[in-house]
Amino acid sequence: MKRHLILLIALLVLSLIPRGWAVTVMKAVGHGDCYVVISDGRVVVVDVGPGNGQGLADFLSSGYVHYDRIIITHVHSDHAGGLIPAARYAEETGSPLTADLFVSNHGVHDLDLIVKDAKIPDVLRAMRGKKEVAALTDEALSKLALDDPNLRVEGISLSHDVGQNENRSGLVIKVTEIRDGDSRATLFLGDIEAPQQQALFDHPDAPKIFENVRAVTLPHHGRKTTLAPDFFRKLKEVAGGEVLVLHSDRAALDVEVQGWARQAGIKIRSTAPSTKEAPPHDVYVNLYEKPTYLVVKQPTTIKSLCLNRSTLPLAVPENVSAQELAGAISTFSERGLTEVLPSGHPLSL
Repeated sequence: MKRHLILLIALLVLSLIPRGWAVTVMKAVGHGDCYVVISDGRVVVVDVGPGNGQGLADFLSSGYVHYDRIIITHVHSDHAGGLIPAARYAEETGSPLTADLFVSNHGVHDLDLIVKDAKIPDVLRAMRGKKEVAALTDEALSKLALDDPNLRVEGISLSHDVGQNENRSGLVIKVTEIRDGDSRATLFLGDIEAPQQQALFDHPDAPKIFENVRAVTLPHHGRKTTLAPDFFRKLKEVAGGEVLVLHSDRAALDVEVQGWARQAGIKIRSTAPSTKEAPPHDVYVNLYEKPTYLVVKQPTTIKSLCLNRSTLPLAVPENVSAQELAGAISTFSERGLTEVLPSGHPLSL
């Protein structure tokens, strides 16, 4: 009787933990961007990494074959080149690669005239049969919206003049997670340069754009020459409260840029190695800062995870068996006990 009571308490604790809380994955793709937001079964991709297979293709090989949105902020190869290895992986393995909506800052424009990569045009031409939009118009950007009360996707273009500079015509994407009426958002800035950063801070809708923003990607990989010197100070002013900055690159951030962030009281998380000997690493961001998910390091199952309680971010009563715990997690996460979880897979509890 006592044992059943303890198990019931453990199940109650699990049941009180919100299921499906979102996690944003910043893939370590070297010099490039690939962000994946997973929320309640929804998967939104912002940029797909360079053509080395560590971005969208890596995620595709982990079992994520359908995406609610694939968004390319601008069509430079370190942000759009990952379409090539992803398409190649899908073709070689017979794996589906589908998206409800594929969006770029050029939409149906002749992207092959802009992207300077001989292989990318073939993939983009193949995608023209999909639901592609010309994303430099307000009407097109409205199509980003999802019919989902817990996840909102919005876009803004700071420059409608493409010209010869892709960075300046890149999209700014806002993804908002909503849990129990509490909204928290990530702002993806692509490679916008100092003039567009200033235009973003001075935008007439800036209070709305930065409303509930808790994380912001560092534009143009934190390159000092295109980063506004007062970027961090203005970000702190307009976002208010605590805001986390995400830095995606293979190289560590310039020391002076790090100093600007410290002076503004802003924390940075980076995919760059912490030391010369350390490997680059993916970054997982939970805007709600609660241990409601596990990041699976190696392919495994719920049952095998529960054999090592130290990997679980929960206070589990010692006299509840691993089998009972696995059953409880399986029930409340709606996953099978023996289902294989690929490496890098966030498991909601």
